[in-house]
Amino acid sequence: PPSSALSTPDPPLPPLPAVSFGACCGLGHRLSRNIPTMIYALANKMGPAVANWKDVNWSVLFGDSEYAVEGEKTEEHYGNGMPKAWYPSA
Repeated sequence: PPSSALSTPDPPLPPLPAVSFGACCGLGHRLSRNIPTMIYALANKMGPAVANWKDVNWSVLFGDSEYAVEGEKTEEHYGNGMPKAWYPSA
């Protein structure tokens, strides 16, 4: 039968699991690796990236936002790196 404009749409796909990032060294070095991870997470609808800094809490410097929140490591974690293919997401 033909579809009706009143038919129920398919439910949205569930979000992908969150991605987390760690850090070492100074703030500039950290952010040069963490910002690509945030872009990757947001572009792939993984929600905000999870900051898992052990020496100073993310919230001390930045606070939680729609881009990053403080939390525990997730299954997909980038300790002192970034996703290899983050740039096609941008």
